[in-house]
Amino acid sequence: MRGILEKYFNHLWYSSSWQYRLWAPLESFYIRAVNEKRKAYRESEKTSRDVPILIVGNITVGGTGKTPVVIYLVEELRKAGLRVGVISRGYGGNSDRYPYLVEANSHVREAGDEPLLIVKRTGAPLVVDPNRIEAYNFLVNTHDLDVVISDDGLQHYTLPRDIELVVLDASRAVGNGRCLPAGPLREPLDRLAGVDFLLSNGDPGDALKSLKLPDSLAIAPFTLEPKLLHQAGNAEHEIPLNGLQREVFGVAAIGNPKRFFNTLSQLGYRVEPIEFPDHYAYSQKDFEKLKGKPIITTEKDAVKMQGIHVESLWVLRVVLKTNPQLIDAILSRIQTYNTSS
Repeated sequence: MRGILEKYFNHLWYSSSWQYRLWAPLESFYIRAVNEKRKAYRESEKTSRDVPILIVGNITVGGTGKTPVVIYLVEELRKAGLRVGVISRGYGGNSDRYPYLVEANSHVREAGDEPLLIVKRTGAPLVVDPNRIEAYNFLVNTHDLDVVISDDGLQHYTLPRDIELVVLDASRAVGNGRCLPAGPLREPLDRLAGVDFLLSNGDPGDALKSLKLPDSLAIAPFTLEPKLLHQAGNAEHEIPLNGLQREVFGVAAIGNPKRFFNTLSQLGYRVEPIEFPDHYAYSQKDFEKLKGKPIITTEKDAVKMQGIHVESLWVLRVVLKTNPQLIDAILSRIQTYNTSS
């Protein structure tokens, strides 16, 4: 059912369908509720805190590339000498205790797929809690940090923030430009006037020109470039990007799986796409009919395949490339916070 609903709304939001008008009355209620909620919690932004908070979020529903952005920020800020921690709601995970400190050997059912991937890639201290303030307090009280990155949380208004970074998928942009449920927007477009950085996953082209963004908003395009293939469950067993036979299954349960399948095609593979809903919980049965060809999946999907045995399962690792001036600008903002606090 979830997959059917995702396909329906994706068609509604990202095509020229007139049917979004059927949802317009609910959109009006949604916008009113969002604006009232933000107004009610605006005072939280003035709350004093010891460590600045950098939020990496979405203004649209669905995947835009936030997790690779978080990984990139952790790695680059560390290179600059900062001690970096991460907090997350842990969507898709369900622990019997919170706050929950995620470790590389944590189970995805407790940690959630994105937090577990971030820890496996970076080793950064990461705390999951549905209450992000509790996650922040636990993290800064148990680790000596210079900055905390919130993986998602742009609309979690009770959480104070010092820097807001929004990630947008250039291939889908903001769809029809409407708010939920008539469109994919979590907040009205004028919300972008208040954020600090906009990262575009792919060349924004004309997609952003129509949004009438303020000149003060720093916009940085980025790409996710394939780096290598490694065997699932054995990151040390690496092969070249073209190291498999030409015909493969592509398996993905992410926000925009077509981007992943297109990447495999660009690498020269003939891909039979196998698509699941975002954050899907895999089981052994999902792979019973996938015989005779290697399977390539994403890093985010791979962490959800713990305990699943597949004869030829490979993981595509990507690296984020963007203008290095982005990190310089973020470092400047963090330094301004530290000198003024």
